[in-house]
Amino acid sequence: MVDETNVLDQLIGRIQDESLRNRLASEVELLRGSRRFGLVFDRHLPESVRLTDHPIRKGIRVALRDESTAETWTVDRFTDRTREVAVLSLDPWT
Repeated sequence: MVDETNVLDQLIGRIQDESLRNRLASEVELLRGSRRFGLVFDRHLPESVRLTDHPIRKGIRVALRDESTAETWTVDRFTDRTREVAVLSLDPWT
């Protein structure tokens, strides 16, 4: 399905070599067929948001507030009841 109002289709239409033009047009159609609709995200990037005021609990992933590193850790346990000192383990995703 060639859309002549699409800039890419217009540029492909300008190609003099017919076999190259047809090959590029078919590859573009394959890409159009694989398009996914809905939320757009990069599969290779893990999704994370820094919630600096979120309460710390056992099992959640944490990161440094100063963003000096992209590493994250999992809270294994706390050493005191006030939850001021936590024992962390490095996450395998970082």
